[in-house]
Amino acid sequence: MTVTLIDTNRIRLMIEAPSHVPVHRKEVFLRLKQEELQKSGPDSLTYRGKNLLRKIGFSK
Repeated sequence: MTVTLIDTNRIRLMIEAPSHVPVHRKEVFLRLKQEELQKSGPDSLTYRGKNLLRKIGFSK
């Protein structure tokens, strides 16, 4: 991660990751996971995914 801009009201970050690795802000990630839960139910998530959601405070 690299800081590319520091301004009065914002900062801009550059995140380098392989193209197959999705990179999202926390609120976008939570929305995507919530949509996934609504579509397929909580039992379809992997154990790792369930633990990640629990660690970041998302429960449903």
